[in-house]
Amino acid sequence: MTAAGPDLSDTIDAWHTYWQGTEDAAAFASGGVSDPVTRQFWLDFFGTVTDDVQVVDFASGSGAVLKAASEIFTDRLPSFCCIDTSPAAVEMLQARYPGVQGVVADARDTSLDSAGFDIATSQFGVEYAGLDAVDEMLRLLRERGQLALLLHHRDGGIFRECSDGLTALKMLREANFVALSMDMFDKGYALLRGGPKEPYNAATREVLKALGDLEKIIGRFGKRVAGNTIRHLFNSVVGIQERIQYHDPDKVRAWLESVDSELDAYAGRLASQMQAALSPEDFVGLCNKVEATGFTLQKNEALYVPGSELPIAWSLVASRS
Repeated sequence: MTAAGPDLSDTIDAWHTYWQGTEDAAAFASGGVSDPVTRQFWLDFFGTVTDDVQVVDFASGSGAVLKAASEIFTDRLPSFCCIDTSPAAVEMLQARYPGVQGVVADARDTSLDSAGFDIATSQFGVEYAGLDAVDEMLRLLRERGQLALLLHHRDGGIFRECSDGLTALKMLREANFVALSMDMFDKGYALLRGGPKEPYNAATREVLKALGDLEKIIGRFGKRVAGNTIRHLFNSVVGIQERIQYHDPDKVRAWLESVDSELDAYAGRLASQMQAALSPEDFVGLCNKVEATGFTLQKNEALYVPGSELPIAWSLVASRS
């Protein structure tokens, strides 16, 4: 080693940030969960209400609904109660919006008082708990209460990109890229310590073959497949390999082990999104359920990104007479 080089912590920090945003990062072929079209839906909705309402947001996640509301109510945000099964998500939202009430609860049984809210909202969340969770939303609404939902669409762009992402991740697993990279780096560090060169060369050849498989995945699905996961991993491994002498071997292995775990978690999230998505028949059934409980439907249609033939979501707005 002749000079100090970049620390692996830069790569690890980049991946930490990446995994935090992977669910939104793809933006999806027809828009993503942070797409301007979904944002505009909430801007339009909150533009019709006053700041003295009480809102309960189901499956708040990273706070997409709350963020849109804050753009409308710049001076005084309405009273928000954000519900999520994830304590980390609730804690994050309360850190960003100190005045928000956070509740860690199952969306199907929040234990909150009936008729305690004017508005119930959810963006790509309540459907994960099943449509029975909508019954809980309706229970919490007062007379003249409003329901506003964006729901995953089984025939939409997000669903198709989730499907492509799952296939791409399966192909990544079949290429055994992470395990082969670990082996290459282990043998590379052994070489730097004075070990034999041939085991490292052989391991490198295997990784090069796997890199070819990754290039095929990207060629088939596009560079943004699975939220850029494949391309991001490709570039990170190549970047570390080119300057292997500057990186700590223990940190490299720990990083790859964490990536291996995160890939499974990410695949699980994609599968959950697909499972939660509503078919046209599911959506009609939901609309009928809402109407049967005394609500009038004001919007019940697929939401499209301009220029796309695929819907991004189901949109539903209803008010209790």
